[in-house]
Amino acid sequence: MACLRKRSGTYYVQYYVGSTQKRVSLRTGNYQLANAAINQLEHRLSQGHDSPLPTRTPIADAVQKYLDCMRAHKSPGSYQKDANIMRLIYT
Repeated sequence: MACLRKRSGTYYVQYYVGSTQKRVSLRTGNYQLANAAINQLEHRLSQGHDSPLPTRTPIADAVQKYLDCMRAHKSPGSYQKDANIMRLIYT
């Protein structure tokens, strides 16, 4: 079960994943939007999915950094194979 907290006019959702407590900003001061986000979060977590809440890191940046790391540590053929799979998933 998740709960809402309001600090400095911004709503936060607080919930547990296993024994780890998570607190994530909803980036809104509107109660209706915060309540809708918490309902969506509870639904997704009950189905075993990851959190649907927004993150500050754009997916393109995360994928590019991962590809850069793979290029440094894998053989060219292995890197190309994995990069093609990443392009299919994220484009």
